[in-house]
Amino acid sequence: MVLIRDNISGNMGDALPPGAEANGGLATLKGPLLREVQKPLVFGNHQKQFQAFTLVVTIGVAYYFVFHHDFGSHRHVFSQIRDWKKEYLKKFFHVDPKDKELSRLQEQVQKNEKL
Repeated sequence: MVLIRDNISGNMGDALPPGAEANGGLATLKGPLLREVQKPLVFGNHQKQFQAFTLVVTIGVAYYFVFHHDFGSHRHVFSQIRDWKKEYLKKFFHVDPKDKELSRLQEQVQKNEKL
């Protein structure tokens, strides 16, 4: 049961929506009008999709603030994890000098085979 009060005049006369009953200064909603008021305003019948959407947005915003947002040049709470990420990416994308030499030799061999 949902109760609505007309706060402007205190009179329930014309303020009642169709399907509501006056109850001493309060309106009592019933039936289809009550169901209409109880519907969610955003993504009405898509609660699972809305939860997935909010999860993705929350993770994205958290990732941005932890790894990319500029908090200034001083050390802050996310400095350690940013340093760890920087070192990890440096190791991940690092090419060993031996591998560079091997790649260069393989390219020379392929050029010689084509000639």
